[in-house]
Amino acid sequence: MALQRIIMNNRYFRFFFALLATVFCIGISGCRFHGKSFRDYERWYRAEDNDYSPEEWQECLDTLEQLTLLDITRPERFSTLEDAKYIVDQRKNLADKTIAADRPVTVAMFSFFDYNEVLSYRENDLSSIINRPEQQLLFFEITSDMDFIATLKLLKNLLAAPEFVMILAGHGNADELVWSYGSTDTILEPTDYKNQEFTDALHSLNIELLIFISCEAGAGGAKGKNQANRMAEHIRVGKKVIAPLVNISSQTFLFKPDNKIHDIVYVSRETTPLGKIYYADGKFEYP
Repeated sequence: MALQRIIMNNRYFRFFFALLATVFCIGISGCRFHGKSFRDYERWYRAEDNDYSPEEWQECLDTLEQLTLLDITRPERFSTLEDAKYIVDQRKNLADKTIAADRPVTVAMFSFFDYNEVLSYRENDLSSIINRPEQQLLFFEITSDMDFIATLKLLKNLLAAPEFVMILAGHGNADELVWSYGSTDTILEPTDYKNQEFTDALHSLNIELLIFISCEAGAGGAKGKNQANRMAEHIRVGKKVIAPLVNISSQTFLFKPDNKIHDIVYVSRETTPLGKIYYADGKFEYP
């Protein structure tokens, strides 16, 4: 009956149809949209409850629509409806400049591209941050270099936190992180660091710690030509970057007593149960 009510309502029908079209299009391109069916997608919001009231459907679809307005098109990054609503609320707080300066802030930038769903909540659950007392998680979906730069500038203008932790998540290697399909403009790679607009935007932020969730982003260690070393040159405050040496499948965030993220443990399918961690810590000096 809940589905019939949605179809009878024009607004919900349009959104429902568009969502099914998205599932179909992604499915035929070789990438699944959080499972094999819309029923599985429903369960993401309401666990194993197969009986949805019209009010519950409205809440789900309204949240999806709000995420879309924030340019977040892959809601499978969030494990529950409550987590998704939290993300929407935190982005509203950012827009209103009401993010508390005296509480921990984490900025997570996840690439749109995710061919094997390793960036979904199943492998990279953000709930440990969302549910941490006092934490304020700001989530962004990034599709291109210009999108990344625009987000950095947005944070500069709206975020009052004295220092914060940044997470960059996406498929890649020592040289690059793929934001989405396309040209080099959709990939974070070495030439981007020659872009003055890009480096100025990085330098303008109070990044205390930057964490890569991207395979081999620290390959080669301190002497390697890798994402970690390139980024560490532009971290003005903390001068600390953490990145994996090997391919990774998931990770666990570690928190200080004040609930701020200070470390991460990567899980690798290639080596031992715990993948090695590369620290570019205190390597670069600034005037």
